[in-house]
Parts: sequence; C-alpha cells; structure tokens
Amino acid sequence: MERVRHMQESAGALLRLVDQVSTPTLLILAHNGPRGLGNRAHDIWGCDFRDEEGDWGDPDLEVAVARAVERGLRAVIVAGHRVWHTISDEVLYVNPARVPRIYAGSDAELRYHAVLALDGGEAKLEQVELRS
Repeated sequence: MERVRHMQESAGALLRLVDQVSTPTLLILAHNGPRGLGNRAHDIWGCDFRDEEGDWGDPDLEVAVARAVERGLRAVIVAGHRVWHTISDEVLYVNPARVPRIYAGSDAELRYHAVLALDGGEAKLEQVELRS
C-alpha cells in the first residue's frame, strides 16, 4: 500500500491510478470533489460555512480529473457536499449527499435520491423525489 503524507503525494498517487485506467469511463468516488468548480457558497464544492466563501474542493482530485480529461476518458465524479450535480468540461460531478435529504414539497414531505446509470460510455443522472 502506498503511503501518502501530503497533498502532492496524494496527487501523484491519483495520477498513477488514472494512468492505469483501461476503460473509456472513469468513475471516482470521493468524500469531497475537486477544486476548480467555483468559489461561491452555492457552488458544488464551494465553502458555505465562512463569510469569505471560497473553493473548498480538493487540489489532488483536481489534478486527477484533469489527467482523465487529457486522456480522453469520460469521467464521472461522485462526492458529497452542496449542489446535487454539475457538468464542467464534459465531466459529470454528482453529489449523492444532498442536505437536507428530507424536505417539504408543495403537497408532501419528499425524500431525495439520485440514480446514476452508466451505459457504455454514457452516464445518465436522474434526481428522484419520493413521497413520505
């Protein structure tokens, strides 16, 4: 097992993993998403707990996603926090951890779920709201 002590080593480890991908689609599951998708509180990995806001994405994952794009891989990133999805440079970013998960609809309490289907090289994402 590779030892990672700081962000540069983490980025290097992720790059080595991306370089080993032999399929057309790369699915990355992470706690937090990559840096570079906005620095406002309402952005998918924007900082919403400080007055000065900021980009709260991870720089090591930003490097890995850039390598995947360079290699022509269709990348899908699934990570928690903030907005439920966004697309940037043909990369799909999905947040399966919407807060609140249970919320009021117009006539009922709703529960949030996301359905991600990978079919060949295509990724299809659908938000599903289930009534309580």
